[in-house]
Order: sequence, then structure tokens, then C-alpha cells
Amino acid sequence: MKSASNPRVVGVIRPSLYLNQPLLLFRKKVLELWQQVSPRRAKIAVCLLGALIAAVDVALPANIDVATFYCVLMVLVGWTRSFKWLWISTIIFILLTFAGISLGAPPVDRQLMWVDWLNRSMTALALAVLAIPIHLLLRAIVERERAERALQESHDLLEKRVEERTSALAVVIEELQKENANRIQAERELRESESSLRELSLELLRAQDEERRHLGQELHDGVGQCLAGLKLNLHLVYQGIPTAGESTRKYVAECRELADDALSQVRTLSHLMFPPLLQALGLKSTIPWYVRGFEERSGVQTKLEMPQNLGRLPEHLELALFRILQESLTNIHRHSGSRCAHVRLEFIEGAVVLQIKDAGKGIPDSASGVGLRSMQERAKQLKGKLELASGPEGTTVTATLPFRNASAAAS
Repeated sequence: MKSASNPRVVGVIRPSLYLNQPLLLFRKKVLELWQQVSPRRAKIAVCLLGALIAAVDVALPANIDVATFYCVLMVLVGWTRSFKWLWISTIIFILLTFAGISLGAPPVDRQLMWVDWLNRSMTALALAVLAIPIHLLLRAIVERERAERALQESHDLLEKRVEERTSALAVVIEELQKENANRIQAERELRESESSLRELSLELLRAQDEERRHLGQELHDGVGQCLAGLKLNLHLVYQGIPTAGESTRKYVAECRELADDALSQVRTLSHLMFPPLLQALGLKSTIPWYVRGFEERSGVQTKLEMPQNLGRLPEHLELALFRILQESLTNIHRHSGSRCAHVRLEFIEGAVVLQIKDAGKGIPDSASGVGLRSMQERAKQLKGKLELASGPEGTTVTATLPFRNASAAAS
């Protein structure tokens, strides 16, 4: 920056630039001409012009130094691009220089003098001296051409390798695209299969719930009524037997008790398969009823926590929560060995949470029963989640199901 602002430096640099421009232009023209003239044409021209100069030199008087034109011809020798041709031509031109004065016609007005021989010797020396810079220039040009040729070969080789790598990369990209398309297709088919399986599972669960409803109603209305009629008839028979037949009355009393037990079990089974309270009153009455019955049947002390003013929920949500509760308590009774359980139903923002805890021996890592998969599938169908935490202190099942009006249902 400082040198550019100095006027003296600028004054020195600009003339040098102006002087170099003609030299650069001349060099460019010479290189263009060098590329246009082929070595073969240059060799033919050197031979023809050399023969012409030699003939003229012999024909003219010996004191006329025509051999000076050999110096001009030396420049053309450089176009042969051959060091061998350069030095052979130099030797031949020197010999022809002295041959011209020896074989040429004698001078017209005088004899040959030592000055004529001196001129010829100076011409021969000039030819030898001129060959040296031409040799150096020729070597530089040849080396440059060799370097350009090597560079061009390297460039061609590089382009070839780039083309090979590009084609190989294109093949790899095409294979990756095909593999990606196949993977996307496989994922799409897998999602469709999962969706179909989920829909099928949902239909199976609906069919199972409907079958439970139908079977429970049939047990209650059919077998239950028959057992109720049988109990009534046995009561009438018991009343009609005289007091003298104590043994008969005893057997009839036992039949009444068996019929009463069978009727109670049928009613309990029908209610467990599909409790009428769930359809009529919802979870507010169904969960306490089921927990009390579970305590009586299993002997497992169960603590229940749920909102006091629990409102009605959508039918599919109530059914899913009841089935998860039912399956969890059944697993506690059958597998955990726990003598206590804790059931809590609460509402959080945008969801309803059902949590069942026990103090049993936990669930093995390899355990994957039908009941657990059924609970998980019910939660997935409602876009919820089922979390299972098990350890030596017990097992906790937490079902979180989305519900927009959670606050309204809790109040």
C-alpha cells in the first residue's frame, strides 16, 4: 500500500510495464508461430534454404560474404525442435561458409585477401556462438512442451479417474436410491400391516367385549333365571315335606344351598364379564363395586382413591379403564402373591390416569402374557400409553389415556 502511494515508485513501475508489453506480445506471437510450424516442415525449409544459400555463395565472387545468411537460417533450425539437427546444421553451415570462399568465383578486380578469410571466420564464429542461445531456448521450449504434455497427460488421467469415480458414484447412488426406495416401500408395507393388525386387534377386542356382554346377559337372563326358579321350587318342596322326614328335608336344604351358591356364582360371573353398572352408572359405581368384590373373592386388601364427584366418561374410555383394572387385579391375585393393593384414578391436564400397585414379587423380564398385551393394545387404541414398573418391592401398572374434558369429569 505504501509503495503504491509513492509517485516515484509508480513512475518506475509504469514504464517497465510499458516496456514489457511489446516483449510479451512478441513472445506470444513467437509461441503461436512455433506451434504452427511443424518440425518436418522446418527441416525441409532448412535443407532447401541452405542449399540455395550455398549455391548462391558458390556462384558469386568469393569476396562477397553470402554466408552471413546462414545466421538467419539458424533461427529456422530452432523450429526443428531437435538438438541433433541444430548442431549438425551449425557444423554444415560453418563448412559451407569456408567452402564458399574456396569454391566460389575469384574476385573481379583483385585477389583474395586475408580480410576475406577473416570475414568468413567471423561468420563461422557467429554461427557457433548463435547456436548456443538457440540451444538454450530450444531446451527451455522442449522442457516446457514436455511439462505441458505431462500436465496434459496428468489432466487427462485425472479426468478419466474423475469420470470413473463419477460413474462408480452414480452406480452407488442409484443402488442407494433403489435400496432407499425398497426400504421406504418395506416401511410403508410394515406400517400398513401394523395398522391392519391394530384394526384387527381392535375388532377382536370389540368382538370380545360384545361376546362378554352377550354371554353375561345370557347367564344372567337364562341360567340365572333357571337357578332362581330351581331355588324357589326347592323352597316349596322343603316347605311341603312333613317334619317327620328330617333326612329328606336335610337333603333338600343342601340342594337349596347349592342352588343358592350356583346362582350367586353365575350372577358374579355375568357381572364380571360385563357389569351392568358400567353401562348404567359408569366408573363412579363400577370401580368401588368391583374392588369390594375383588377383596371378598381374593382376600387382598385393596385401597381405592378416586374423585368423589366423578362424572361419566365416553363409553369406550370407561370400558378400557375397567378392563385394565380388572386384568391388573386378576394378575395381582394369581401371580404376585401380594396381600395388598392400591388403586388410584386421577385426572391430569388432558388425560385420565389409572394406577394399580402391589407389594408382590414382581414380574420376570421374560414375562409377556396375553393379559399384558391386551392392556397395552387397549391403551394404544386410544392413543395412550401403558407403563409397567416391576421390582422386588412390587409392580406398578400405570395407564395414561388422553381425555380432553378431564377437569370437567373430575369435578
